[in-house]
Amino acid sequence: MTESREVGPETAGLLAIEQFVAKHPGVDRAAAVLHTDADDEEQLALYITLNETAAEKPTVGQLQTYLEANLSEFAVPDAIIFLEKFPQSPTSFVDNALLPEPRTNAFDPTCSARSEMVFELVARVFGLSAVASTDGFLDLGGTSLLVSRLVSLLRSELNIEVNFRDVVDADSIGSFAESLERRDSATEGAPEDAIRRLAVSPRNRAWPVVEPTYRPRRQSTALRLKGPIDIGVLREAVADVVRRHDALRTLRQENEGALRQVVVDGLEARARLTVIPVAASELAGNLQAEATRYFDRRSELPLHTVLFKLSPENHVLLLTTDRTSCDDRSHQILWRELGQAHAARSAGYAPAWEWLPLQYTDYLCWQAQLLSADHSEHTEEERQLRYWKKALKDLPEELSLPYAGQRPPGPGHRVRTIALDLTEDLHFGLRAVARKRQATLRMVLQAGLAALLTRIGAGYDLPLGTTSSGRSHSLWNGVVGALSNELVLRVDTSGDPSFAELVGRVREVALAADDHRDLPFAQLAAQIQPKRSSSRHPLFQVSIDLVNNSDVHPGFPGLMVTELQLNTGFDLDLDVTFREHFDGLGQPSKLSGTIRYSADLFSVETAKCIAAGLNQLLQAAAAEPEHLISELEIADSTSDSARRSEALASEEGRL
Repeated sequence: MTESREVGPETAGLLAIEQFVAKHPGVDRAAAVLHTDADDEEQLALYITLNETAAEKPTVGQLQTYLEANLSEFAVPDAIIFLEKFPQSPTSFVDNALLPEPRTNAFDPTCSARSEMVFELVARVFGLSAVASTDGFLDLGGTSLLVSRLVSLLRSELNIEVNFRDVVDADSIGSFAESLERRDSATEGAPEDAIRRLAVSPRNRAWPVVEPTYRPRRQSTALRLKGPIDIGVLREAVADVVRRHDALRTLRQENEGALRQVVVDGLEARARLTVIPVAASELAGNLQAEATRYFDRRSELPLHTVLFKLSPENHVLLLTTDRTSCDDRSHQILWRELGQAHAARSAGYAPAWEWLPLQYTDYLCWQAQLLSADHSEHTEEERQLRYWKKALKDLPEELSLPYAGQRPPGPGHRVRTIALDLTEDLHFGLRAVARKRQATLRMVLQAGLAALLTRIGAGYDLPLGTTSSGRSHSLWNGVVGALSNELVLRVDTSGDPSFAELVGRVREVALAADDHRDLPFAQLAAQIQPKRSSSRHPLFQVSIDLVNNSDVHPGFPGLMVTELQLNTGFDLDLDVTFREHFDGLGQPSKLSGTIRYSADLFSVETAKCIAAGLNQLLQAAAAEPEHLISELEIADSTSDSARRSEALASEEGRL
């Protein structure tokens, strides 16, 4: 509902409109708001979130016709705006001040129904009432997240197979819609249809075990919870979440000589919540021990939940999962649903979740079908493998980084974290660079890291690791499993390009990698057979990611919740993670970042210099993107520290 207000005749009329519109089967929620334009003319705007479970979702034109046929003339809105979600005020009402201003004249009224739907989907994703044919995706503030969401909606609602490159290469929304007019609708063999068929097919209840060859086998996340906790309620909530997802109810069993993960019903009873009283001084050691504890997957579920009790109203909740069953995005889903289940159980009832039509086993089946699909003379798997073999040929085994110590003999480096000092001006400056180069913020940040690595002596052939979510269709968004995939971006900084040119190089590499993202990393590694080492990742030692999905950590009723940074399960030299934060309308508002580094390899001084150097280089690149990367100003201490670290490491090697 909209912000609380005195109910006069005008307000009562708006409420009546909202209540009528909300009865439409395709509408989830509605808010009617009067706006005053520059000419002091009043406009009635109707804001709507759609019912995602409806068999058919209405278009703006269909809703307009529906309202004109059922409401008096004064009650028909001047503009209808589809939103992904309503901005909330602190009192949980709709915050009218954050609602987008109505726009008109979005597109040629004579355009086709398909083009109209494309415009409406773009407007919905960007939280606008309408978009113009001359608008560009990046001009509207397009992020990797928003473009990916648009691609997913086009696939699910229009049954059109598009990819990330199709969107970011388009000069305008109008030209993009026109290009889709020339594209045939997806056939029965399209991924969307294949996914939907899986939802009604007999479910495969087992799949082969594919160990993460080079990654730690477990991953953990933790929250600090302050306030009184009902252990019984929390235990019920954990069981609810385990019951919901097949991937969390698996055991490993031998089947015809092969080890497989098998879904076993009724295992939610084994979803134990272990409670451990602990002193504050002992918390870090206990977290480390539990996060790295051995999983006997023949008898234990792939999810361990531990509640550390520091005092009656101070707890830390740890979730640890097996990587063959959960990825990073799955942890976000688990935290969100655990919060929902805890809220429901605290109120005395079970969580009212919608049934999940698809599970992780369905994803694996769909992925196998996708990779086995024939394209002329080759399958999709062969096509993607051919690309990666060429892209990764003669890849450097190891970068020359300013190490201060020796690489440990095995995996599991000691890890420390340092924050990046990123200003609001820098955030918007980098976004401006991205718009001008038809790139995304993620690509600009990747270019920035590559430029810094070259400046500190890592060379000009730079393999950077990054992650693909594996959730290219909206139907997979709520699925828990190991869907994500590692990708390698091989960035060429040779020839001392300008930063703007380097962004262009990264853009091409990133788009090509995205076009070949479906081949599982384990299969790729088995085929290209890089030189193995127990102490480092074989294809990259530096990774970078931009996390721009909304925070999904739960708000437990009556508890204050904060996220804990865990330094466990690290197998890289440097891991740079940026997080783009969003306001109530889903628009970018600020940028933060951290660098996790191997404390076995880098001194604290070197790590601080690398963090400062990255921040300074990004500042210089945002201000002067046409400067050569060798001209971008960074503190002398960054290069000096690199040279000192190399000298120390060399001396230690001789001793």
